Amino acid sequence: MKKSTNSPGGNLPQNPALRGFFSLLVLCCMASQSWAAVYYVKTDGSDSNTGISWGQAFLTVQKAIETASSGDEIWVKAGTYLPTKEPDGTTDSQRDFTFYLKNGVKIYGGFDGSETMLSERDWVANETILSGDFNGDDSGFTNNTENAYHVAITVSDANTTQLDGFTVKGGNANGSSSITVESRTILRGSGGGLYNSNAATLVQNCTFTYNSTAGNGGGMYNANATGPQVTSCLFTSNAANNGGGAYCTSSSPTFTNCTFSSNTATTSGGGMRNETSTAVVLTGCVFIGNSCGSSHGGGFYIGNSSTSAVLTNCLLTGNSAGGSGGALYNSVAAMTLTNCTVSGNKASGNGGGLTFISTNPTVTNCLIWNNREGSTTGSAAANLFTSSSTPVITYSLIQNNNPAGTGNLNGIPNAATSTYPDFVTPLDPATAPSTSGDFHIGSNCSLVIDAGTNTGAPATDLFGNARPFGTNVDLGVHEFQGTAACSPQSSVWYVDAAGSVCNTGTSWACAFQNVQDAINVASSGHEIWVKTGTYLPTLERGGAGDRFKTFFFNKNVKIYGGFAG
Repeated sequence: MKKSTNSPGGNLPQNPALRGFFSLLVLCCMASQSWAAVYYVKTDGSDSNTGISWGQAFLTVQKAIETASSGDEIWVKAGTYLPTKEPDGTTDSQRDFTFYLKNGVKIYGGFDGSETMLSERDWVANETILSGDFNGDDSGFTNNTENAYHVAITVSDANTTQLDGFTVKGGNANGSSSITVESRTILRGSGGGLYNSNAATLVQNCTFTYNSTAGNGGGMYNANATGPQVTSCLFTSNAANNGGGAYCTSSSPTFTNCTFSSNTATTSGGGMRNETSTAVVLTGCVFIGNSCGSSHGGGFYIGNSSTSAVLTNCLLTGNSAGGSGGALYNSVAAMTLTNCTVSGNKASGNGGGLTFISTNPTVTNCLIWNNREGSTTGSAAANLFTSSSTPVITYSLIQNNNPAGTGNLNGIPNAATSTYPDFVTPLDPATAPSTSGDFHIGSNCSLVIDAGTNTGAPATDLFGNARPFGTNVDLGVHEFQGTAACSPQSSVWYVDAAGSVCNTGTSWACAFQNVQDAINVASSGHEIWVKTGTYLPTLERGGAGDRFKTFFFNKNVKIYGGFAG
């Protein structure tokens, strides 16, 4: 009788010897593909439990880490958790307690304690906090003298190690000595939030807040690392001497879709500082409202000839520096900026927007407007300051600059108009550090629409919109989702000395503030209607300074005054 192929072993050879061989082979394959374990943690658990279910959850995260093996996962229920382990193996200092990550173990927060699948968690609704505040009495950066030096440490861990869905807060790295972990020196005076030494750990969906250090890297410190890879994380209200949000040295970190907001540095790099053989890549990141005190780089600082930075689709706004480079300061480092927007930043020294010292960065498809140095807003140097530098600038718009590269828009004729790129809500740089402003392009009349080059441009904008929407990509971080159509009703352009928010000139409600703006966009045969008021010339011809400014009529247009508007 023919044996049914549905019976157990029905597809195995009938020869007993071969059957035994293949059975052993199947068992070996099953063993090599063993399922990763999941361990559970909750605030009312117990470390005497097995940790293999929500009902048997551990009490502490570190117990789960020590129990897990490479490839395992740890699921942590919403709540606040304190570190319980000294990573150097001693037991002499509670301030050295930390969440000590293990190679290959993935740790997830954001659970309510009922989930059976990872996709069911919600780390926003179910905030899961890793805290260094042992007394639970922090108020900002006060009452933190007993806090852990580092909330979490990752040492020599591969990119199969993961921290995902947590709020990391309350680290206070104000020590003056160090400990040794896995033969690596861990400085007690750096890295209040996450200290990364020689690791490529994945960090995703995390918030780093109210971490501080007397040294470098309030939120995150990366040293001698092939990573980390940081995605969709928020660094806010962290403080350091250098690198309030993050500090990178001898590392190759990547930051994707991250926001650095309201971080502070006593010296430099309010949002981030990079130095000494660091190659940092940032894509879709926002630096907003960060500040540094006595030195440079309110938002972003990079220095040293062996360092490099690539910024794509990045917005730098509302940052402030006590020295130079309100948004970004680059000394000597190689750099590429693509489709970045730099606006509303200020510096007490040079370059409220960008400062380049002894470097020749590449700037493409960028929009740099309405930045401030000292008490001057909108000048050429306030937006872009260079010293011993020759930036390669193409397909960009820089206020009060007209760089010689291919495809650049002339930023001089409309330099007096702070709203010229047609941002929805421009930010007054005098108010920086600030998190206000909306840097979407608000009008289909903006000249930055379709003004970029598609070569090397990102496939999406900062907000996830596909690029290009039209023929070519737009300048800056926003790809306007409409067709450029800068044409007035009945060939009439409008001017009102009071100005308007939209500033497109296509109606009284969106009137230009300056007559020259209307002249610049008008075509032959058009009319310009000017509301009652006093208007000053804005275009310099034949020299520099106010006395060289004039109303320059170079087109066959008719200009009428006397309107009530």
